[in-house]
Amino acid sequence: MKRLSRRGLGTKALAIILIIIIIGGVAGYYFMAHKGKKKVGPGEDVITIGFTAPLTGPYRDVGQAFLNGLKLWASKVNSQGGIVINGKSYNIYLKYYDDKGDPKETAKLYKKLIEEDFADFLITPPLGNCAFQAINVAEQHGKIIIDVTSGDQIFQAGLKYTYQIATPASKIFTPVLDLAKSLDPNSTKIAIIAIDTPESRGMASGIKIWAGTNNYQVVFEYYYAPGTKNFDSIARIVAEKSPDIIVGGGGIEETINLVKALYKAGVRPKLIALRGGPLTDEFANLGNLAVGIMGVSEWESVATYSPFQAKKLNATWYGPGVTEFTVSYEKAYGIPPTSTAASAYAAGLVLQYALEKAQSLSSSDIEQVLDHVRLLTFYGLIQFDNTPELHGLQIAHEPIVVQWMVRGGSMVKLVVAPKEFAVAKPIYPLPWK
Repeated sequence: MKRLSRRGLGTKALAIILIIIIIGGVAGYYFMAHKGKKKVGPGEDVITIGFTAPLTGPYRDVGQAFLNGLKLWASKVNSQGGIVINGKSYNIYLKYYDDKGDPKETAKLYKKLIEEDFADFLITPPLGNCAFQAINVAEQHGKIIIDVTSGDQIFQAGLKYTYQIATPASKIFTPVLDLAKSLDPNSTKIAIIAIDTPESRGMASGIKIWAGTNNYQVVFEYYYAPGTKNFDSIARIVAEKSPDIIVGGGGIEETINLVKALYKAGVRPKLIALRGGPLTDEFANLGNLAVGIMGVSEWESVATYSPFQAKKLNATWYGPGVTEFTVSYEKAYGIPPTSTAASAYAAGLVLQYALEKAQSLSSSDIEQVLDHVRLLTFYGLIQFDNTPELHGLQIAHEPIVVQWMVRGGSMVKLVVAPKEFAVAKPIYPLPWK
């Protein structure tokens, strides 16, 4: 038998080693590329939905409600056999992190969700500043992301992968201002006091446009940093401006402190409408100061969306009804759902519809469905702008206006606008003495 030379043996050994390295590298790449995408159970395929939420810090209540909504949606989908695509069932796997309400942390975490966790689709966190960062990261990576916040200025940049389910910020206070004008056309001075976020800026731009076309005047405009506790100096300036209408909003602690400071400074507007704080049950702790204050909400459990309305609106009815969602949420968590919880569930619902309709996991196929969808859900009407200029902007959803009142000796929130959903006549003017 012919003996191999030492040189020949070395060459063959080197070739074998190289083959082993290549095979190992390919296997390693395959493992990393599919990490987090499979196996929530034996033989089960999953669709990974990535997101962050402020689970600690001053906005933890908002974050927990958001997480609850998504968990409830995923649980229902999985309990019913998952999402079936071309005969194959996929369970929903939620991959999420605590962003602490920090936009910088949010940007890092969404990059991690995409590059390390291999999330198939994304949902923004419920805070505007954080959502802005999440959207930027998603767009850079070509990932579809459902936006649950109302910032709309970012859509002017020509986004491709972002789809907004909430009412755009520039439109959010239109029902309040229309209501104020109908109640008292002589109340023409508006003050804006809001948390400093991109959606607050968008909100203000819409208010200014409305004011300009209705002969109203914005006499004061101020944006405060998240977590602000003392509003005394701001309230004194507002008192000097004597606004008829105050609009804005922020977190529960911020809005409670703002209302106290305004009253203490002698501010006596005819109407106050705020986002955020007044929508929570904790706001009732203000007692008589809360009576008459309005909250602007993307969703309330008293809404009457139905399959019948879907036909009238030329929309496709999809998902659970308002009562079914509300009851299932209360059963799961022991408390009523908030607008934030509803928006989270609705975000999942929109993705679920798109996946089922497309019968594909391809982003381009999902985009085609979302670009032409017109849904009526328990959350309301949903339709996206599909022009290149404002692609993904919400164009159908309308907010609901609630107002704190006393009924039977208890503080309650009742819907006062829009008219088709109103259950009570608004208190006007604000009964501050």
